[in-house]
Amino acid sequence: MMFGFTIRSLCNLPVNVGLSSDLPTQIGFQLCNENINDQDSNRVGDISNPFNDCHCQLFNLVGLVNNIEFLPNETRSVILVFRPRRPLPSQGGFVFPSDHLQHLSNIYGNEGQQKEKSSKKDLFVQESFLVSGHIFLTAQVEVQNQEAEEQLKQHYIPTSQECVMQLNARLCQCHLGIDTEKLTFKDCVVGKVYSREVTITNNNEIRVPFALTFLGATSQSSLFEFQDADATEVLHVNKTSSIEPYSHKRIRITYKPNEGGYFNHTLIVDNKFDEENALNCFCLCCF
Repeated sequence: MMFGFTIRSLCNLPVNVGLSSDLPTQIGFQLCNENINDQDSNRVGDISNPFNDCHCQLFNLVGLVNNIEFLPNETRSVILVFRPRRPLPSQGGFVFPSDHLQHLSNIYGNEGQQKEKSSKKDLFVQESFLVSGHIFLTAQVEVQNQEAEEQLKQHYIPTSQECVMQLNARLCQCHLGIDTEKLTFKDCVVGKVYSREVTITNNNEIRVPFALTFLGATSQSSLFEFQDADATEVLHVNKTSSIEPYSHKRIRITYKPNEGGYFNHTLIVDNKFDEENALNCFCLCCF
């Protein structure tokens, strides 16, 4: 997550502003970020855009700053990069959504209750937790000579100032699930079209972006076509789509072989919010 805010110097002298927090491993500060354009970097508030196909997590980890030099009466935009970490189970703060059981029942029928029990075994799935911290802005006037320092003292103007901002966040582990890990296309004929379906489930309180991609040669993608089975929307490889909160998406996979043989293809459902939650679906094709 990225948030934009501005700092304005009210001093007629140069000022050095230090940026820090009591969550140093989760909060960083930047003056620019390649994931957002120049216009958005000057906005105040949430400027994240994880649904952008060009979004790269690496850009959120580089170019961090811990102090900024201000000219007299200058205003500058700052980007706060929030990289939340999972809490330990002993830290508590987990909350199970009250309608989670009903959601699973709607999708899986009578199996929903059993899936609810099994999902609680993993404390980082379908749960949310709270994170609180503080952001510290420490301003120090850069006095150029002793005479200027004396003038500041005579007018009771402080040479340093600290501003503290409270940070409160409610987070969830953005976990996607898939109903099968293997698709088999048997007795296929070259040139004919075959289809199978998989269901990707979002058991989270927020919309989660994902992309479909193949492991290995990109030429494999020409053999397959993907479609949202409910909305009849074509899903392109390496293009970001999304699943609404507490919802699922049925993906129809169409396969058209161009040669005979025995092939294995690995389809990856890439969770854009959690790189560790990449889902593999193996496509076994026999002729």
